[in-house]
Amino acid sequence: QCQLTIELIEWQIPYRLLKLILNVDDINDNIPKFSSDNYKLNIIENAPIGFELPIESAYDTDLGENSRIHYELKNQRNGPFELVTKINGGLSLKVIEEIDREKQDSYQFELIAFDQGKPRQQSSTNLFIQVNDMNDNSVLLSETYIQLHVSENAPVGTELIFVNATDKDIGLNGKIHYSISNGFPSSSWRDYFRIGDSNGIITLVNPLDYESEQSYRLTVQVRD
Repeated sequence: QCQLTIELIEWQIPYRLLKLILNVDDINDNIPKFSSDNYKLNIIENAPIGFELPIESAYDTDLGENSRIHYELKNQRNGPFELVTKINGGLSLKVIEEIDREKQDSYQFELIAFDQGKPRQQSSTNLFIQVNDMNDNSVLLSETYIQLHVSENAPVGTELIFVNATDKDIGLNGKIHYSISNGFPSSSWRDYFRIGDSNGIITLVNPLDYESEQSYRLTVQVRD
């Protein structure tokens, strides 16, 4: 409600001053509005329970109850979040369950804002939440022990074996590097074998001689 005061002078003798007070009542003719139809948010996986992700609130240019905004999050059962409304009108999503990017890498909700006027006015926006990867998965080898037979006549450049490893993380967190960390005989294995840093392929780099050495043992290290 707003108030308009008007003063009138009646032009007669004696003069009279008349004061009119007009009370203008607000009607609920404005809907709550978001600044965008879509909000894109990011959250790190394994964010702790209780962590709050801020969301931009809606606004309503009406007055009083007509401008008091409540919120509802649709499809909330499909995600590990709870909508939190602050006393000051602030808005956030609170983490209530573990977030694991390897299980689900994004979430989408419809956020509805509605006022307390009669009739009630409402609008909505879409929330897109991208889960960012953290390096929480170890590199896994498909085999931890491999026995291989190679002819001493195998030509230089022969690809002897592919060491297969996987990592469920993505980006740099999921990029695997291979190296030979140790070998036997310690004095000679480096002269014959190399492993690709990024592909895990062990290659013969010099001719083998059965009469000089009948077997080699290599330890392959993988890391992300």
